[in-house]
Amino acid sequence: MTELGHWLSAWIRSPGFGGVAALVAAVIAYRAARRAAVVQKSNADGDRTQRERSERKNQWWQRAQWALDLTLSEDTEARTVGFKVLRALAESEWADEHEADIVAAATDRALETQGSPPRSPRGRLRRGRY
Repeated sequence: MTELGHWLSAWIRSPGFGGVAALVAAVIAYRAARRAAVVQKSNADGDRTQRERSERKNQWWQRAQWALDLTLSEDTEARTVGFKVLRALAESEWADEHEADIVAAATDRALETQGSPPRSPRGRLRRGRY
């Protein structure tokens, strides 16, 4: 065996090699734990964002229902408030195209019951006609 081979063989059996191996294992474990923590935080942030979005959508629909109820009121002032709130809701960042279409269709129905001629519901609330 060569001198280098003999030294390497002796070093592998020494406590120094055990210490280096333990250090390498600790670095690998640290990096794996760090990566898992980053992924877990990312998932938690995504879950929180989804919950907040869902809650905001729910609040949007509660407000829309309240405003739609106002549009059916016998009180002209309450109806006006209802239509203005619906317009503001339809223009909010939480109103997707489908929500605006639903609100527009519902307000057309409300206008029909009050004797006004029906109008096309698509996109009207977004353009501010109510």
